[in-house]
Amino acid sequence: MQYKVTKADLEKSFKFSVDYHLYPSHPGSNRTTGQARGLGGVLDSFLVGKVVELAVSNILKGYVPSKEFNPDFEMHSKKEQIDDPDINKITESGVVRKPRVYIEIKNIGEADRWLGLTAEQFRTIKLNPIVGDDLKKIVLIYATIRNITNPNKKADDLLGVFLKDEINSSLTRDFAGLDGFVVEINAVITGEELDSKGIKFDKGKLMLETDVFEELNYAKYKREVSKEGTVLKKMELGDNKLPKYRFNNDYEYAPEYGDFLIDGEVNVYKKDNRKSTRVYLLCDTDCLVRNSLLGDFELKKDRAYLFKPGPVGRNPVLNRNNVLIPRTNLVNIASESVETRLKKLAEEI
Repeated sequence: MQYKVTKADLEKSFKFSVDYHLYPSHPGSNRTTGQARGLGGVLDSFLVGKVVELAVSNILKGYVPSKEFNPDFEMHSKKEQIDDPDINKITESGVVRKPRVYIEIKNIGEADRWLGLTAEQFRTIKLNPIVGDDLKKIVLIYATIRNITNPNKKADDLLGVFLKDEINSSLTRDFAGLDGFVVEINAVITGEELDSKGIKFDKGKLMLETDVFEELNYAKYKREVSKEGTVLKKMELGDNKLPKYRFNNDYEYAPEYGDFLIDGEVNVYKKDNRKSTRVYLLCDTDCLVRNSLLGDFELKKDRAYLFKPGPVGRNPVLNRNNVLIPRTNLVNIASESVETRLKKLAEEI
């Protein structure tokens, strides 16, 4: 599900950021660190997010052209900012009304592993009058903005793209042009699903890797395990369970992972050295790994894999309470397609 970003989208989002920066009651500091924040910091916080909100609104309008889905581009007090949904007005038959569904739109990167909310934000949204006692009236939409023509991470910075389009200067010539930018909707989940199937990761817990099987060079590891004096030691699996081990020596195996159950003919090898432990899988047949947290993984015959359950990111310790769902398990949590859910949402909101 894609939407092509337009110049008007960028201009409107840039204007919102400028208005926010100049709005008298908005704090001039970062909410997390307390450090002073200038226009550049505000643009970092809002430019991409507002473009994504416009994209989602236009995608919804494509399903019901008779409605206008108005994202929140107004200036609010701090309390109103927290309480308002991202699409806060619907225009239908010439009448402006409040939405019947609370929509929260999140901009995520393609490499982001988890979807969800902080526990504080989820608690606040539940109290909104739109929701009442029906958590299905909370809908979380996750989208990614990217350059599909000639991706280049640094050159794709949206502020640089905007400035390149606005000013003819050698200073901005190396930024990408706007033509290739699209917003893709990756997932749509309800508050009920997050509440019933999300995992609580409290402050101090670890942000965990979800892509826990990395494919390796099969021929190389096949040679390694067969040679005399190999450092890879074969392991015996009990009840077809993969070993729970410390992939990162600084952190214990996270209990949230639970068990990884493997079905198929596989040889498992362990490599220990002074600084780390690694577990490798060599599959003699196609194998299926089941995990209640992350879902199912299909491993292929005559392939080698590194099993890497552990923390992700440079600073994996969470500094807030969170309720999260792994992207790898969305098929078991949100059974309907993104398109089906967006069409239903456009009709009901």
